[in-house]
Amino acid sequence: MKIKILIIFCISFLFISSCKDKCKDVNCNNGTCVEGTCNCSEGYEGNDCGTESRSKFIGSYVVNGTETCSVSGNSTLTGMSFTISNSSAAINKTTLNLGGGLLILTATVNGSSFTIIPSTISVYSYSGSGTINGNSVTCTINSNDSFTPETCVYSLTGSK
Repeated sequence: MKIKILIIFCISFLFISSCKDKCKDVNCNNGTCVEGTCNCSEGYEGNDCGTESRSKFIGSYVVNGTETCSVSGNSTLTGMSFTISNSSAAINKTTLNLGGGLLILTATVNGSSFTIIPSTISVYSYSGSGTINGNSVTCTINSNDSFTPETCVYSLTGSK
């Protein structure tokens, strides 16, 4: 009889302990806890969802690259300033500033990549994308001049 009680007690203990709330001591700053793991809200990352995804992009870079244009030809770009800052549009958006205000675009970040939100400034349409790896940034900007018409691709790489 004592053995039966002991077995029932052990089974009950295992059943009760397996029902423990795995999220009880988990703090997900900008997300929700599921089975003890944080699922981050858009724009946040990290074990506790406490880091803005865009924070790794923020900074001033010096970039070099090429400009390849369908009508005016090709050129080399050296020592251009490229600044990435927080955008007030949303937590997952950044502002890209190329050449000290020469071109200002908005991008959406996701992981270590960003996608330039297609936009039109005067007769120019812009799109593109980029990545970050440590302190290095790579970016491709596509430009379409509807007046000329001409398409240019800017391929840039640089570091903080």
